[in-house]
Amino acid sequence: MSIAAETQFAALLDHARNDPNIVGLLLAGSRGMRAYVTPESDYDAYVILREADLLDEYAERFPSAHGDPVEYILVSLESFRTHALPGTASRWNAYTFAHIEPLIDKLDGEIARIVKAKTLPGPEDPREFLDGYLNQYYRSRKNLEAGRGLEGRLDAAESIVWFLDFLFAAHDRVRPFNKWLPWELSAPPPGRAVARCPSAPRGDRLNRQPGRPAQPFPGRRKARSNAWAWWRRRLLGTGRRVPAGMTRSTGARRARRERPRTRRRRGRERTPAHPDRRAGGRRRHPRRRRRG
Repeated sequence: MSIAAETQFAALLDHARNDPNIVGLLLAGSRGMRAYVTPESDYDAYVILREADLLDEYAERFPSAHGDPVEYILVSLESFRTHALPGTASRWNAYTFAHIEPLIDKLDGEIARIVKAKTLPGPEDPREFLDGYLNQYYRSRKNLEAGRGLEGRLDAAESIVWFLDFLFAAHDRVRPFNKWLPWELSAPPPGRAVARCPSAPRGDRLNRQPGRPAQPFPGRRKARSNAWAWWRRRLLGTGRRVPAGMTRSTGARRARRERPRTRRRRGRERTPAHPDRRAGGRRRHPRRRRRG
């Protein structure tokens, strides 16, 4: 399937370069983003036509159905300008254009500018997404407090979608499909040359090779370990550095053993411990008489 589909897509690419009615060509999906590619991955080709009157004619030339090795998605230029923009019914498809570039652009960069506009949130999107998340969160909490566990969990599950929409919109990005969420969190924002920044950390996260999934940031594990060591010191109440292998229970026991052996009385200064404890031994108690 892969060789035949590759040959078919190469033929489409050659035809689009020589056809004056085709003004743009995009390759979407896993092959367009060059990640999660398998031998069974298909080619999702967006064929942008100059006029809407040509759609029926080209539908006969390039027939395809969903699931074919090469799927031709025919769209006119006028319709493509408004497709997946904020506030439209096709906004759910905005992430399709997040990390792809036009293979053919015969309009001096206009196709690339239209694609970039689809990957940006609207000016009111963060406010609306945050309002939707808080609304669903409030409903979930009220249902759980009233003893309606199933209803509360369903509302909590629906709030995750609003929260992810707000999280990405607040950073000028669009929420990815669930399949691409881990990959998107480890990838740089679309259209930004983060890897060329001299002050940016280097690693597989920024220097990702095409065709390979992004690896987690190498310094993230060290940052987590330092943060956890700080919390261990806070929880144990000691100013010394806690060894990495120490747990909370063992650290608490060691902190109690190393604590100065003084007792504090209310309203008085600290007094030394009992004389029997100065040598490090236990305090002796008088023997109890056995009852006969």
